[in-house]
Amino acid sequence: MTGPQPNFDLTFRPDYWRPSDPISLIIANVKGEERRRMIVDVLRKRHELTPVGTELPDELMQDTLSYDDRIAWGRLHPTFMGGEYLPDYGRGEIEIARIVLDSTTIDVTSIRAHRTRDLRIHYRVVDEYEAKFVHHPRSSKAPLNFVQLIGFLDSLRDATDEPGHEVITWCRDGNYRSDPGDPAAYAHFVTVESAFYPQLEAYYRWRNEQWLAKERAKIAAEPGDDADRPARKRA
Repeated sequence: MTGPQPNFDLTFRPDYWRPSDPISLIIANVKGEERRRMIVDVLRKRHELTPVGTELPDELMQDTLSYDDRIAWGRLHPTFMGGEYLPDYGRGEIEIARIVLDSTTIDVTSIRAHRTRDLRIHYRVVDEYEAKFVHHPRSSKAPLNFVQLIGFLDSLRDATDEPGHEVITWCRDGNYRSDPGDPAAYAHFVTVESAFYPQLEAYYRWRNEQWLAKERAKIAAEPGDDADRPARKRA
């Protein structure tokens, strides 16, 4: 059975350029997924006044690594390449959310916002493979509130794909269908994060758990005993 939806603040609306949490602006445009996590960890430890083991080299604290640093960083482990090859930011552009795939190289799709002279906020979605995306809305007068951002993310798909192939679900479901093992291995293949929406990751984690519960219920309802079912695999 699936559980009730937790108490998310669906009306929450951040200010992308003046966030209440100063850490948001520090990490928002850091391209690398692993570096973002490390920087957050460092900043939290500094806040807690933990004196040892809380420093990162200055070059790893930058939004974008130099070519040489990026190559060296990626050689440490394939996952360290995740996000590092995203396109550069435009002037005044900031990342408001990202979709992260638990692939070998941690593929990242970045949702970005910039304000134009007409004072509207325009949105751009990019990944590391120069894909073109379809999404709604394309712009707004004010920053998206929480439920509006969810609608934006759920509408997002590659422009070359058919409707129904939305990024949030298609990546997970496509991998599961091609290798139908234990659904738990795929439940959190896609995570969604944001420096500005503190509940976003938890919301999509809850959605992933709903999917997992439904898939397990389908398996339990299949005819035959466990010996007739496909072997459960791990990704």
